[in-house]
Amino acid sequence: MRRNDEQPVYKRLPGLTEHRFKFHRFLFLTALWLTLITGGLYGTGLAHAEASVAEAEMEAAFTLLKEKSFKKKGAGVARLAESGHERAGRVLESLLKGRLFTIRETGEMVIGEKADGGYRISD
Repeated sequence: MRRNDEQPVYKRLPGLTEHRFKFHRFLFLTALWLTLITGGLYGTGLAHAEASVAEAEMEAAFTLLKEKSFKKKGAGVARLAESGHERAGRVLESLLKGRLFTIRETGEMVIGEKADGGYRISD
């Protein structure tokens, strides 16, 4: 709050009129508003980027799980648990229950459940 003896900002600065001050304040507030709006849009982009990172972590974990070395498999389990991917829990549970398989032809990891003399798979 301004004291009675204090001058307004636009009178303290040389060459600045009240009209010019209000115009610059309007430009500043508009720029601030646009920054906040575009920041919100970029925020959704960040969520997408985080999902892509989690997906890449899942793929890296799957690569380690396919290795013959149990040390590397253990690193794959740890990486999968830390990935933050929404399917990581389901994949780890399937691994624990012995239902995580690799398709020989494609190398794709799938979850399999016994059904009618074979397996029903899902990815």
